[in-house]
Amino acid sequence: MIQRTLRIGWTAFGVLFILSASVFAQLNISRSPSAPSVSPRMVTDNQGNVHSVWVENYPDGDVYYAKADWATQQISTPINLSNSGTVYSETDEMASIAADGSGRIYVVWTEGWQPTCLLKVRIFSNGSWGAAYTVQSGLKFKTPRIAVTPEGDIYLVWWDFQWKIQSTARVNGAWEGVRMISSSSEMAKMADIDVGPNIVGVAFIKKPSGAAYQASYIQRGKGFNAAWSAIKLVAPNSADQVFTAIRIDSQDVAHIAWMDDLGNRVVQYSHKTSSGFTAPLALTGWSLFHNLFLSKRGDDIYFVWQLGSYGNGSGLQYDVRYANGNWRGVRSVPNSAGTTYGDVAPSPDKSILYFVWDTDFYGNGDIFGWAETIGTPGKRDFIGTWNGQGIYSLNSDTGAWTYLTTPATVIAAGDMDGDGIDDVVGVWSSPSGVWVKYSKTGVWTLLTSLTARQIAVGDMNGDGKKELVGTWDGQGVFYLKSSGDWVMLATPATQIATGDLDGDGIDDLIGTWPGQGGVWVNYSRTGQWARLSESAKDIAAGDMNGDGRVDFVGTWDGQGVFYRNSLNGQWVQIAAVADQITAGDLDGDGTADLVGIWPGQGGVWAKYSKAGTWARLSSAAADIATGRLRITGASNLSTGQGLNAPLGGFGGGPSRTGNFLDLSAAGPGGRKFVYQMGQNLVPLESGDGTMRIPGPGESGFSFAAEKNLVPVESDKTRRIKK
Repeated sequence: MIQRTLRIGWTAFGVLFILSASVFAQLNISRSPSAPSVSPRMVTDNQGNVHSVWVENYPDGDVYYAKADWATQQISTPINLSNSGTVYSETDEMASIAADGSGRIYVVWTEGWQPTCLLKVRIFSNGSWGAAYTVQSGLKFKTPRIAVTPEGDIYLVWWDFQWKIQSTARVNGAWEGVRMISSSSEMAKMADIDVGPNIVGVAFIKKPSGAAYQASYIQRGKGFNAAWSAIKLVAPNSADQVFTAIRIDSQDVAHIAWMDDLGNRVVQYSHKTSSGFTAPLALTGWSLFHNLFLSKRGDDIYFVWQLGSYGNGSGLQYDVRYANGNWRGVRSVPNSAGTTYGDVAPSPDKSILYFVWDTDFYGNGDIFGWAETIGTPGKRDFIGTWNGQGIYSLNSDTGAWTYLTTPATVIAAGDMDGDGIDDVVGVWSSPSGVWVKYSKTGVWTLLTSLTARQIAVGDMNGDGKKELVGTWDGQGVFYLKSSGDWVMLATPATQIATGDLDGDGIDDLIGTWPGQGGVWVNYSRTGQWARLSESAKDIAAGDMNGDGRVDFVGTWDGQGVFYRNSLNGQWVQIAAVADQITAGDLDGDGTADLVGIWPGQGGVWAKYSKAGTWARLSSAAADIATGRLRITGASNLSTGQGLNAPLGGFGGGPSRTGNFLDLSAAGPGGRKFVYQMGQNLVPLESGDGTMRIPGPGESGFSFAAEKNLVPVESDKTRRIKK
């Protein structure tokens, strides 16, 4: 595994301590347990330094700043930027931060309340902080936001006690006058600002008297005192719309997010076109959400929001919209419970996402940070197990095979140790049980000695960590929490898969229960079961159309391979009948590719979503999976041996005489097996049990069909020859 650490770049700050954990460990940034620390914001500069600001001793506190870099795992001593003891905002969001192309750092905040409030900016340049500059004085300045150009021009937006949006800018070193940019006849608030190559855009919410708040957009040129355009509504509806956020890409396209509010909320997204705005895309289901923020790197847009109650949320959730329009899918930041405000920022090469959040808004909580290695752009590798040969992976960048371990009967992959690299999980008959080889340490662990019928890996409880999920005959379907506790999810299934079909950031259990009539999903959002189809030959899950939502995938004898669009329920045929299937983004376009076994066509094939073409990967395997086994472009498999194709060799697999940790006594079938009981364990639908949209094999089944359904490659797309 590639280890990344944090180092300090500016000796002027002084180092408080050196962290011993990897970049994936949670970091305490504020380190002030006796003082309340709230409302953090963050940014990364082009050198990869991570800059954070927050407010301590709120209300009537100060803005603090700290900086980190991942090369030596050091964090600077926090610096008090305001030194006034009067930092305050009625909205609880007091400061914002930005960086320009030369590494200068810009921080804006509000001070005071009545009779005078101050809006201040302070800039770090040439190794030191300049004096704080007062931009404006008046009554009740709220939620200041800042955007800067690569050259260092500054654009500010905030709202005032009269519920009006105000803005100013410093262009070529000269400050403009403050201008009201919302309507004089309407209430407006919650503004955000960003700058593109040629325009400056602001998103905010406004409402006429007695109407609902609506997400709105206004823009101007970058020049001094450039005129503002007319205000445009983004996606008007009858709901109140709150927490607007904006980023502008390299083509001057404004990307806007907000929440529709009907008691519970849903995170929505739209972007500007020549004729208006696209129809809103719901990133989540309806739940209790707060405080939405956006970041960008290149044309990738990063979203983060709080889930749960204000002042003590359940945690942070996030998503990524890639430049090609594909989505990564909603995920959770681990161990972020208690948060109210959080932020996200990518590294310069977009291979690492940094997060920051507060932990106890009404108490003495600290500011914490965490980082996730996501790769660039996040390709997965094909993994297979061949009887008499072993488990191998196929590098999606280089086409090289790597020998991983001895043959297993079934396999899966997922990041169970939190290092950003997927761990290989399998079922072995000798020594029997379910084993995992953690990529962080290279150590084998026996999770249970009772052989599972099938296994999967997923985040089953929303803690941001992947868990082993398995089905055991005579026992049930269980998952293993990171705490070591087992949780029963369902009665025994013949097949299982995991994926976030309902978009709540938690993976749902999908499985086949022939005695209950076919394939079912247990949605984590509601805890309810829904039948998807008659029994399938094999099942999987993946975002098959790039809409950001994981879809159910199955293969049915006499029918073909289909996926079910999780957003609209439509079935789509993508291939002829396969013996086995899995899904994963092998070509790096943000959409999952279909991988399957077609013995009549010569073995394992992949259908790449980017081009819609087929490529033969190998001869038929006993079981298949996909996983992110490396940081894309790097070779970091310490146990790997490069091979031309899967052939021969044993060793390095699970062994009772080797270096491994035995946890099997506490697993299914073990003498100390103790588990928690979930609810609604038997796949039965509520209501009348009828299916809204029939699946393969059901009466009334209808579907759309993609092109190129049969695995046959052309000479141009042939990648790996037999």
